[in-house]
Amino acid sequence: MSPRPLRLIEGLVPVLSTGTLSTMSDLFYPNAAYMEAPFRYDSNKDLPWDQKHNQLYWTGSTTGAYTDSDQWPYYHRQRFVELAKQLRGRMYYYLHLKDNMITRTASSFLNSHLYNVTFTKIVDCTWKYWHQQRQYFSLMSWADKDEAFKSKLVFDLDGNGISGRYYKLLASNSLPLKQTILREWHDERLVPWVHYVPVSLSMEELPELVIYLTSTKKGQHMAREIAEQGREWFGKALRMEDQSIYVYRLMLEPERLQDPERVAMS
Repeated sequence: MSPRPLRLIEGLVPVLSTGTLSTMSDLFYPNAAYMEAPFRYDSNKDLPWDQKHNQLYWTGSTTGAYTDSDQWPYYHRQRFVELAKQLRGRMYYYLHLKDNMITRTASSFLNSHLYNVTFTKIVDCTWKYWHQQRQYFSLMSWADKDEAFKSKLVFDLDGNGISGRYYKLLASNSLPLKQTILREWHDERLVPWVHYVPVSLSMEELPELVIYLTSTKKGQHMAREIAEQGREWFGKALRMEDQSIYVYRLMLEPERLQDPERVAMS
């Protein structure tokens, strides 16, 4: 709707990127953000599963779109925080079992104790809409970058591009709930509901997901199991060595295609 970075390219050229939409044919390589210190996992800052709060955690800024109109309530991060903080009167959807039939039930109830979600900064906007959002959202002045490790469920969503937090959350003892419109190099290595829990762009299923994963015996067992599987698989498939080998093999292909000595294909 209002992308912060936007570069138009005309003509057929090979484009290497760290994440893009499903309609594009970019060649993927691992984002360098995953290797930066703020996004590296530190096991000393993590807690065992049983010592974590039984809730969903996310804090961050309003990155992801530039706000120069009154359309900001429809941006993805704003919609998420509004839902979790119950800032607008709305109906939430839950699954209900009755007479061996599962039905979708609307309710105005959202258990606020299961959500620790807030903005820490309003950015990328004109003064008018900065003031509007600051009045609408109750901001937290600061949040420790490892505070998420105190919760069993951790939310991850796009910013101006891919989320640099994702690998850190996967490597932890917490369970990542992932919302994204972007494909990355690791998509074929990570399996939804095996290594993480996917969340749709509408997020209409999020209240039911949080209730199920935190408040039912089967859901709590599943949450812990997926968190453990994601952590274990991260240590086998998304290491620095895996990323390095992937990039090396990727670079061999454009090198081969651009080699002036390459024999033409028939």
